[in-house]
Amino acid sequence: MSHKQLALLFLILACPAALTGCGGRHAPTLVNECSFSVEGLSDVTISYGCEDISFLPSDGDMLAVREYMTADQRRYYAKVDQGRGRVHISEGGHPLGRGGFQRYVEVLLPAAYGGDLTITSTSGRIDLSALSPILR
Repeated sequence: MSHKQLALLFLILACPAALTGCGGRHAPTLVNECSFSVEGLSDVTISYGCEDISFLPSDGDMLAVREYMTADQRRYYAKVDQGRGRVHISEGGHPLGRGGFQRYVEVLLPAAYGGDLTITSTSGRIDLSALSPILR
C-alpha cells in the first residue's frame, strides 16, 4: 500500500470517531454539577435540546443541576446566565454529529423555591413526577 492509500485509509477510519466524539459506548456518568441558592431567586429557566430532564425534590435551599454525559469535556457543560433574581441554564455544546454521545439532566428543586419555573426541551422527555409531593 502506498503512503497516499494509507493516509486515505487513516482518514476514513479516524475522522468519523473524531467528529462524533465517541470513544466507546458506555453509560453517561455525572460530569458536571452546579448549584444555586434559591434565596432571592424568582425565575428559573432550564432549556435543553434533545436531552431528558428529570426533576427531583431536595431539602434545603439549593437548586442543583446535574449533567450526566458519555464524554467529559468542559465545552459540553451547561451554560449559566445568572443575575437579578433569575438563573437561566441551557445545554452546552456537543460533538459534531452526536454519534454515540448521550447526555441527560437531573434538576434538584427544593420545596423552598416558590418562584417561576420555565422548562423547554426540543425533543427530550421532561419528568416532573418525583415533584408531585411539593408541587402546589
